[in-house]
Order: sequence, then C-alpha cells, then structure tokens
Amino acid sequence: MSQQSELCIFRCVASAAHFFIVRGCFILNEKLVLYIPFKMTEEKIDMKKLLAFVLCCGIVLCLSACGTGSSGKPNDGNTESYSSQEIRKTFFDESELEDYSSSDFWLCDDSSSSTQHCYKIRFIYKSICYCWDIPYSSDELLEDHLKTVLNTDEKRKRSTFKSAVDFLTFELSTKGAESQKIDIQYDAKGSCIKDLNGQKLGTFLYDGTFKSNGDVFRKDGLSKFAKAFHTAKDRIFEETYGKLASYKDVKYDPLSHLGKHFVITGTAELDDYYNYDYRDYEGGYFCVKIIPTGGGYTDRWYIYCIRSGTNNNKLFERLKEGSARVTMVCRGYYSDSIKHEMAELVDYYY
Repeated sequence: MSQQSELCIFRCVASAAHFFIVRGCFILNEKLVLYIPFKMTEEKIDMKKLLAFVLCCGIVLCLSACGTGSSGKPNDGNTESYSSQEIRKTFFDESELEDYSSSDFWLCDDSSSSTQHCYKIRFIYKSICYCWDIPYSSDELLEDHLKTVLNTDEKRKRSTFKSAVDFLTFELSTKGAESQKIDIQYDAKGSCIKDLNGQKLGTFLYDGTFKSNGDVFRKDGLSKFAKAFHTAKDRIFEETYGKLASYKDVKYDPLSHLGKHFVITGTAELDDYYNYDYRDYEGGYFCVKIIPTGGGYTDRWYIYCIRSGTNNNKLFERLKEGSARVTMVCRGYYSDSIKHEMAELVDYYY
C-alpha cells in the first residue's frame, strides 16, 4: 500500500472519530439526536439509516482526503514533484524571495553515478543565476581535478587565480568546468525562479534547500570547494617554485634563505610599517602584516607588495575590507630586512 493511500485511510478514520466522539452528534430522521458514548438516549435508533449515513460520511471523507496532494495542498499544476516532506517555502513577495535566494552559494555534490561525480554551484544575484558544473571521475578527488583545470585556465588567462571566487568569475568554460549565466525572474507565489521564457529553473523548499532539475542544492559558504581550491593551489606552487621552506626555517636561519622562496600562511592585514631597506618606499609598495597560523605576534612577518603592474591589487582591495586568511610565496632580497622578518611578495592566494 502506498504512503498516500495510508494517509487517506488515516484521515478518514480520524475524521470519523472526530465527528462521532468529539462533536457527539448526528442527524437522523430529520431530528438532532444526542449521542454520548456508552450512554444512549431513550429514543430508538434506526440502525439501517445510521449505517447508511456513516457510509455516506466515509465516502465524502475519502474524496476530501485523497483530493489533495501528499503535502496536504491541492495540486496546482506545478511540474515539480514533491514528497510528503517537500513543502515549498513561502515568501511575502518577490523582494523577500530575492533576498533569501541571493544570501549565499547553493551547492550540490552529485555522486549518484558510480563512475562520475559532479560538483554543482549556483549563485543568484539580482536578475542573474550563475551556474557552474564541475564533473570529475569518481576515482579522483575534487582537488586533483581542480589542479588540472586551474593549470589549463591560467594559461588561457595568462595570469593566476587568486581565490576560489576569482576562478568562478572567470567566464570562459573549459573542459572539466562548465559555466553559464542565466537571466532570471522571481516568482514568489511559486517559491521559484524562472528564466525569461517562463521556464522554471528551481524551487525553494521549506527545509532550506533549492530543488532544480532533480538536484537538491544546499546553502554553503563554498567551504568544500574553497578547501579543494587551496589544496590545488598549494600543489601548483610546489610545481612552480619547488619545495618551499617554511617561515620558521627562514626566521631561524635567515641568511641561508636569502634570495630563496618560502611560504607563509596566516591572517593578513594592511599595515604602514616601512623600515630598513623598505624605508620611504610606501609609494611603490603596500605593506601586509601576516601572523602565521598557529603562531603569535612575535612570529609576525611584514611582506611588501609591489603596487603597480601586478595582480597584487586584488589582494590590496581584499585586505581593505578587513583581515583575511592568505597563503603567500615570498622572497627576502636584503639581509637586514630578512633578519627582521621582512620580505617581498612573489605569489599568493586567499
């Protein structure tokens, strides 16, 4: 027996019980006759009429209960299918729907196939839905696939991606990472977004998910994708610059690492400290103070970044908004500066 049939029978029984016990009355012989469980009135009851009346009530209740969808709401002709748990989220108007849908990324990690996975990202902003589909083999990790894609796209772009969002906003699709932009309109009554031809792109459900073409998307701050992006970039750095020393290696043996690349990851913010070989160089460099992950203030480094003619402006603009976690490849050119934890920026991502 299906779940919907069981639900209909349950509603019929419950409704009949409510009618005869809670309300405690029924119509018979055009009279109102009181019925109290275990205590009958003195008037004789015609059992045939009673049974006929109960049967009619049962038929009416069955039709009433089965005439609604599994969510208890009438079928409104919507082509999207719902289970008993999939109830649409309600919105007061299109403005409320837009605010809700555009507050974060919507992610779906489709692993239904035994041979191929697909990591899907949707970002809704104003009148556009940005879509990214990243298919990869089930026998490889997302970060391994991203490393291949990044290497390909960075050659096409002729510059490196500095963040996961930087990569996603690169509009050219490539093998292994397909992207598109769709102009949309909001439908608060249907709890959905549609393209300009009226074709539904997806529906927002009460449980906080977004259902689109059978895929279920959930809100996320790109945590899994960002982690995979960072791992892929670390491997690219290693291929590009070789085995990188840590900031501790350089701190305790600075002169041995003079002119060599090293890596530092931590919380970075803009600073105005210009000293030693960088005194009075504020016009040509902006200064970033970075405290390594797991370290304290005494482990901090001052990294000097060339202002013009580089991609460093993205880092500058990001840090103007506030501190951020950044991974930097650096190199110390001057002995006095490197002995005081001061170096220049070579490459980075955040």
